[in-house]
Amino acid sequence: MKTKNNKSFAVIIFYLLVAFLVIFVLTSPAAAWEDHTSLTLLALADSELSGLTVNVTSLEDFIYEHETELALMLDQLDNYLLKKVENYPALPPELRFAFNRGNSPAEKLFLALRINPEYRLQYYLKAPPGVVMDNRKELIFSDMAIIPYNYRYARFYQIAPGEQVSALEVVATAADEPDYGFDIGLFEDSGTSFGNIYGFGAQPFGNPQISYSSQAAFHMGFYNESPLVYLASPSLKRCYPEMRALMFSALSRFAFIHGDEYWGYRFAGWGLHYVQDLTMPYHASVMPGSSASKLVWVGLLDLLGISGPYNQLVNDVSNKHLLLEMLQLERINSLYSKGDFEHSLVRALQHNSVTETSFTEEHLRDLIAFNARKAGADVDEALEQVIRNRELYESLHEFYEIENYDIYEVSYAPDTEQFVRFQNVLETILTETSTHSKSYINWILSGAATGENINTLE
Repeated sequence: MKTKNNKSFAVIIFYLLVAFLVIFVLTSPAAAWEDHTSLTLLALADSELSGLTVNVTSLEDFIYEHETELALMLDQLDNYLLKKVENYPALPPELRFAFNRGNSPAEKLFLALRINPEYRLQYYLKAPPGVVMDNRKELIFSDMAIIPYNYRYARFYQIAPGEQVSALEVVATAADEPDYGFDIGLFEDSGTSFGNIYGFGAQPFGNPQISYSSQAAFHMGFYNESPLVYLASPSLKRCYPEMRALMFSALSRFAFIHGDEYWGYRFAGWGLHYVQDLTMPYHASVMPGSSASKLVWVGLLDLLGISGPYNQLVNDVSNKHLLLEMLQLERINSLYSKGDFEHSLVRALQHNSVTETSFTEEHLRDLIAFNARKAGADVDEALEQVIRNRELYESLHEFYEIENYDIYEVSYAPDTEQFVRFQNVLETILTETSTHSKSYINWILSGAATGENINTLE
């Protein structure tokens, strides 16, 4: 009888955890860092990109000039990703670059890469904080983003093929770009025509009825959860930032090897976005700061009709994720705009050392995402300490939508003792972001310099 009771209790615990994970992923935001451009400008400021200029070329010209070689490389890329990326769904044959029915060269490429073919590709630079490019036409965010959101401080300026622009600014601008709609609507239950043919299946987590939630699986890497978590929710393994980082690195090297530096740097920036996302603890762990036993306990209370602790836990994870983004955006923007490059937060991003070993494909899961998940408990505790106004914090998602919100109405200000613990933890995370940004870009450039790409790595 005791064995039977133990088994019944284990089953209850298991289903409580399943229920938590379902609810959690329905409420999680999909963005990571609010401003990849500033992070990249600071992280790569002392790299070989600084001072380099490149000639802007159109994607159409790039494709036309290298169409045959590109078709072959993309077929090799699919085979490469099948070997390198766990749970990678093979590209459906009708989407191969040589055969798909894209209405333009750009759409043909987007279909072969399985990004949103409705993305409105623009030629632009995202201005550093505090910079106004008076000599250029300013673009509005809705000109680019498939689903515009409240993006504070962001300013975009048009460039044109034939111009000479900064290589560093190309990478930094591109590093922000995947958040504008690359990965929206790609699943068979997304309600899009392309989602039905892309082969990713049903959305693995998040609510398919909320369009922006469909990008979460491409920007979150739950690669290091406990076996119990995967047993409760196997679909959490279907995460694709690793796929995107490797895919765009191959395209970047292809462009460099074929003499197109602009697209080499732009593709590198696109891939860098996903690397940086994996340094964000709330993108590398389902539940930073919460153990499975805590989830079972609050789930059991919920089963008994006491729902407060359960709902609070779900809301807290979501709000802390957003609070970390908002504070990062505010602090880096403020310091950059003032030119305060000696501040410890900026110096963390300009961290000079690179990982002891060069970047490898395995680092995405086993080092970058692993370290971010490990930092989850510390960042959860630090965010808890920095909350000043609990009432505003509890409604943080609504507060975020206010155009001129002041985040320090929610949290303690930077000059307070309460902010110090949070800042120390943020510096540690940003050091990781800097280190792996440099390592990834160096890996791409060194491979391109020796002619090494997926055709030589397989």
